[in-house]
Amino acid sequence: MYPFQKSKAVAVISVLAIFTGACVIVGWAFNLPGLETIFPQYDSMRFNTAICFTLLGSALLITQLKTKSYHQSLFILLSVLAALLGALSLSQDIFHYNAGIDQLVITDYKAITEKYPFPGRMATNVSACFLLFGLSFIGFTVKSRYVHTLSQYFLHVVSGIAAVAIMGYLYGLSLFYKLTFAGSMAVHTAILLFSMSIIASLLHPSLGITKLFTGQLVGNKMARRLFVLIVLTVIIFRSIRLQSQRYGISSAETGASLISVCFMFASLLLIWYTANWLNRIDLKRYQAEEEVKGMNEVLEERVEKRSAELFDLLEKYKESESKFRTAFELSAIGMALVSLDGKWLKVNKRLCEMVGYPEQELLSMTFMDITYPDDLEDNINTMKKAATGESGVYHVEKRYIHKNGSIVWANVNMTTVKDDQNKPLYLVSQIEDITETKKINARFKSIVESDFVAIKLNDIDGNIIYRSPSMQSINGWTDEEMNRSYFKLAHPDDLEMIKKAHREVSANPGKSVNIIYRILHKNGGYIWIESQLCNELSNPDLGAIITVTRDVTERKTIEDQLRKSEENYRSLIEHASDAIYLVDYEGNLTDANESMCKMTGYSRDELLHMNIEQLIDPEQLKTDPVQHGRRSPGQSVMRERRLVHKNGQLFEVEVNVKTFTDDRTLVIARDITDRKRMEAELREAELKFRTLAEKSMVGVYISQHERFTYINPRFAEIFGYEPNELINTPGSTIDLIINEEDQAKVRTSIEARNRGEIESANYEVRGKRKDGTSNHVEFYGSRVMVNGQPAIIGTLLDITERKRAEAILIRSEANLKTIMDTTDSAYVLLDKKLRTIAYNHMAVKLGLSQYNHVPTKGEKLTDFLPKERLEQFIKNADEVLTGKNISYELNYPQADGSVLWYYVRLFPITNEKKEIFGLMIALSNITERKNAEESLRAAYNLIQDHISSIKEMAWKQSHLIRSPIANLKGLAALLKDNPSDDELLKFINIELERLDTVITDMAEDASNHAL
Repeated sequence: MYPFQKSKAVAVISVLAIFTGACVIVGWAFNLPGLETIFPQYDSMRFNTAICFTLLGSALLITQLKTKSYHQSLFILLSVLAALLGALSLSQDIFHYNAGIDQLVITDYKAITEKYPFPGRMATNVSACFLLFGLSFIGFTVKSRYVHTLSQYFLHVVSGIAAVAIMGYLYGLSLFYKLTFAGSMAVHTAILLFSMSIIASLLHPSLGITKLFTGQLVGNKMARRLFVLIVLTVIIFRSIRLQSQRYGISSAETGASLISVCFMFASLLLIWYTANWLNRIDLKRYQAEEEVKGMNEVLEERVEKRSAELFDLLEKYKESESKFRTAFELSAIGMALVSLDGKWLKVNKRLCEMVGYPEQELLSMTFMDITYPDDLEDNINTMKKAATGESGVYHVEKRYIHKNGSIVWANVNMTTVKDDQNKPLYLVSQIEDITETKKINARFKSIVESDFVAIKLNDIDGNIIYRSPSMQSINGWTDEEMNRSYFKLAHPDDLEMIKKAHREVSANPGKSVNIIYRILHKNGGYIWIESQLCNELSNPDLGAIITVTRDVTERKTIEDQLRKSEENYRSLIEHASDAIYLVDYEGNLTDANESMCKMTGYSRDELLHMNIEQLIDPEQLKTDPVQHGRRSPGQSVMRERRLVHKNGQLFEVEVNVKTFTDDRTLVIARDITDRKRMEAELREAELKFRTLAEKSMVGVYISQHERFTYINPRFAEIFGYEPNELINTPGSTIDLIINEEDQAKVRTSIEARNRGEIESANYEVRGKRKDGTSNHVEFYGSRVMVNGQPAIIGTLLDITERKRAEAILIRSEANLKTIMDTTDSAYVLLDKKLRTIAYNHMAVKLGLSQYNHVPTKGEKLTDFLPKERLEQFIKNADEVLTGKNISYELNYPQADGSVLWYYVRLFPITNEKKEIFGLMIALSNITERKNAEESLRAAYNLIQDHISSIKEMAWKQSHLIRSPIANLKGLAALLKDNPSDDELLKFINIELERLDTVITDMAEDASNHAL
């Protein structure tokens, strides 16, 4: 299988993906909603989605295992299955058909009850991600860098889709995680896709956008830091949005979310461009280092030549040594006469110099006194043999101890001098100082056996007689494998050149030839080597052609690259943004690029006929003249100059001046007029900052190594000190101003920022004032770099009074809670978004009885209100949030036909600044009062009906009574005239009976109304 980058992070994420997929599968299999959703109140992960995560997680885990024969086939199979499942699901959405895979194993009952058109189907964006994921894994198995790069960008697309979905959840914008009405990407699906795509891209960290964040160049390090700042910016945007919503000052949610997403991607493009630019600069630095290495190689060649010369001198020294063997005092080697018991009898000057002792002092000693202890026993045994006369000459290599304590290596030849009776008298010792020879041999051995060069000996036919061990490190072949002609390893195109050089050297004793050619490496490729051939066939000690070889493959590659890039360098200079020009030692311009022409306003021909002094401000030349003449090559000088434009305008430049060996001077000039202006503005800003800090009502500080380097007067005032008492204290200021119980907390936060784990921190601690009293303070601090060392700059607030107010508020809240829990009214506290902040037990009782719903904190009240009440409630709430109080009565019909009545009051809730942050709803049960009012209203209506009936009856009866009475009045008048008229009396009786009937009817009507 194609080798992948190994990483613990890849293994951890792959196991997490498998575990999550398995949990969701179990949740669907056993109907466990908690395992399906992972995150409560969010969409569940589909069964097929869990299958794909299990497949891709297993494939990703295989890349981290020890490679076996079946791993590649298994990796491809898992990737193909995941891609196929994603492709089928995606094609259903595109071509509007049902392939039957959505509920093939598990039936999505919840989706059916909620009437989704496609129950069990993955969201469109999820299907696309799995398709791209599977294709990228399959592409990784193809041995093509182009395919690998394309696969890497597939993973980047998945990362982008998942990141947008996470942003959608973060900012509450469903458009980002729900592309169609049929389904949306679950939040844990988005997190897993984002994590797996990022981790999977680490399998090839040198490809795609990943290499921007994994490299070790300056640009890569900058990219990692800037991207972290971008992510923090997005999170800060979310925090700002939440606060804006809380206080009602936010714009449209969609606008804020889109701005954040656009900002993130725009920042990523900026990071990409800047990082590549820095990498190009770093590459130029690397090429400069390679040039230095090339110079070092030349120096090493000179050292080699010098070593060869020393070796020749050593050989000549050995030849001359035999010519002066008989000379004792003038001998180039030490000579001595030694008694049979080891005492020096006579020594020459060379021996005294060799061991560092004066002649008389040495004669008072024995050879055992200056012999190295480890060599002493062998020397004594050799001397005893010589003293007995068993052999004529004895040779030993030994070490002497110099008078200064150093070790002197020597070759000692001892000859026994006998008398006439063949009795030993003394020993004649010839002592050769071989200390330098030992050192040279050690150096020579290190050169021969070094990896830098290799030495081999060939006979006249090219067969290898000897080769140094380092030859194997160059071409990879062992001694056994090299048991053949060296010509067989040569590249076919270079073979004739090698044979020609070999013939030329073979035909000319002592001739030396240098050639560069290619030979076959054991790994199957060809490498470039440089060989120095020398004919030593006539040398009886060698009898071979000596070849000194070194690997120059890298040098040849660099030379080819240099040749190819030479034109690029020239183009770079011509198109450089900085002005670049050459002057001779008299200051005359000899060359200039286009930027120089634009900067000065002169054409190139005009500049080449000018002296540099003609471009410099004459006033500056008076105080700072140009130093002409020859300078030391390689010297580089940075300085600032004020130049004159062709139109007479002055401008400031920064110049980098470097002199070459041919008396030419290269000058790189950059217009720093804007920088000078910015420096002035920076100084002004610094003055403003210090003025602001000194007058600030907030404590301002800068600390480093637990000591303050700056504090403003307010900071010192909070702790009861003078500023100079807290600046650069001998010990840690944490011990001085922080309560003992909080000191560890402060140090932990400071150490985390110093290590770069976090950039800023905000925490509250108890402080210690100078007078011994305690106070409460709140620190805000961010990590900065001062003089190359981490430091912290921040502000300090005295929150002692706020802490006291909070304690009072907590007690008030407890009292309020007691009142709310004991009242018979329902209370609900809402924020400006109509989300529930708090409620009492009566609100829970009301929600269960009238809405069959238990209120929870954070939910919107409008989510479960009936439509017929919703519009009026929102209208009332909007008026309350403007500062009005609203009250009204509300009824709830019951199943038994009765009606419950509530008196509802809505009033705004404000903070200590009189700012409205929510509203309170109070509902009081007034059913009994309403029933009593209804009874009174019914009784009142009944009385009114009786009164009306009585009025009508009275009107009728009065009308009936009025007629007989009128008749009686008329008859009475007639009777007055004629009292004895019987006819009149008869009519009077009739009217009286009629009046009696009317009165009787009135009595009956009155009786009926009473009933």
